[in-house]
Amino acid sequence: MNGKAIIGVAAAAALALLVYFQFFKGASEDDTANVRASFNSFTLGLASSNPVMTQVFISQGFSDTKIGKEDFMKMLGIRRKLYNAVITSVTMQGDFSSISYNRTEVRGDDGDSLNSKINGETWIRDKEKPGMWKLYKLADNDTWFRSLEIPVKRAMVEVKKDTRVLGTLEGEQGKSAAMKPGDRYASIGRRDPFRSLVSVGGAEVEGVSVDLCEPDRPRELLEGYDLESLRLTGIVTSDKGPAALIETPDGKGYTVYSGMYLGRRCGKVMEMQSDFVQLKEKIRKPGAAPGVYSTIDTILQLRREEG
Repeated sequence: MNGKAIIGVAAAAALALLVYFQFFKGASEDDTANVRASFNSFTLGLASSNPVMTQVFISQGFSDTKIGKEDFMKMLGIRRKLYNAVITSVTMQGDFSSISYNRTEVRGDDGDSLNSKINGETWIRDKEKPGMWKLYKLADNDTWFRSLEIPVKRAMVEVKKDTRVLGTLEGEQGKSAAMKPGDRYASIGRRDPFRSLVSVGGAEVEGVSVDLCEPDRPRELLEGYDLESLRLTGIVTSDKGPAALIETPDGKGYTVYSGMYLGRRCGKVMEMQSDFVQLKEKIRKPGAAPGVYSTIDTILQLRREEG
């Protein structure tokens, strides 16, 4: 952003703040409009890197179990190359409002763009200026708004005790072969990887596995590989949302979206961030009855080459 653009944004922010204080008087019928006005002014302050303007919209009672108010104020002062937030819904309950919105943010010149859907951020009415609303509590799913990291190179993920993490070093990318949701694996001319090999009379033949999770669901191509053999080579943004670039052992690349499956354990893609893919797999624990599976969380992690 050049100097003139910065001055222009800062001037617009100052003007918006002035207009806000002059014209919003807090009439009860305007509660929803006042919430949106406060939110938009706060957003404009972040976009213009105006810490004074943003801190005006932080409640004295701001409370969050994962970030203190002092650290949060430091986070608000981070220089942002881009910040845009658009409200999708406002729910009123007395002097509190619950806001949901879509947000795009880039921190630092070399930062990664992060798109988030925030659900249930809490704002409170200012007692001295009823027309003004202030941020009271972050939404539970708003992990990035609690992060002081600049620039964004890694998404933060909480690893639970029973979560397994699989990491791969970045290597040469294979040929791109995008696989669309709903694509199925064609086994014509090759062995079906979803059928087990058994020995009959000393010869190997294929037989249907009796211990296959979700046996009635058609398999997708990347379910023919052990998850440990697949490499996560990157996450990109597409018109369909985040997409993971997955490399198979033979060097071919595939594009994977949320809701698709990876590995032989019915690993469904649940979430993607800038450096990991989180899946839910199904395993049959020792001693469990046939067809009875337990669900585990698995993270396919992107790692940088050392040196």
